[in-house]
Amino acid sequence: MLPEVVARLFEPFFTTRPANTGLGLSVRHAIVTTSLGGSLRAESREGVGFMLTVILPSHS
Repeated sequence: MLPEVVARLFEPFFTTRPANTGLGLSVRHAIVTTSLGGSLRAESREGVGFMLTVILPSHS
């Protein structure tokens, strides 16, 4: 995935697919970061792979 695409993954309505709304990752990002106090990070190495990391705080 190109760095320009990774940089915009969590923007509402950003998509690389014509039939998609581009809301999926932006909604998930808002839930994880705002509602749950966690973080969502995307990393890509072109030609190697893509990794999406979700970190959530523990609640006792």
